[in-house]
Amino acid sequence: MVSLLLSACGPSTCEQSPAAERAACLEEACGHGSGLGYETCLAQQLAPLREVEDVQRIAVRMSDVVLRDTAILSWSETKPYLTVTQAQAICSLLLAEGDKLACTRNATTPHLSPSR
Repeated sequence: MVSLLLSACGPSTCEQSPAAERAACLEEACGHGSGLGYETCLAQQLAPLREVEDVQRIAVRMSDVVLRDTAILSWSETKPYLTVTQAQAICSLLLAEGDKLACTRNATTPHLSPSR
């Protein structure tokens, strides 16, 4: 039963999983590999997620800093409802200090961001 559930996991079915199981479900959708294909798959899994905690669970599994930072920035730009605490939590995963500050500012003040 568990293997059937995991093999059926994808972004849409994982959204319906309990929070504690979501990250594992999404990671299962990408396989248990490494390399650019795996990293790209994980980055693509972030886009439909709604919860900051889910994004964090997936993002910390990504070792490619460029892909991780790009995925986090893209995700945060599409979520105008983040609180300061949520924005700081997700933006703290970025590598560059300037990116962390800009990410937090843009996520918490969408009306000031030129991209929105």
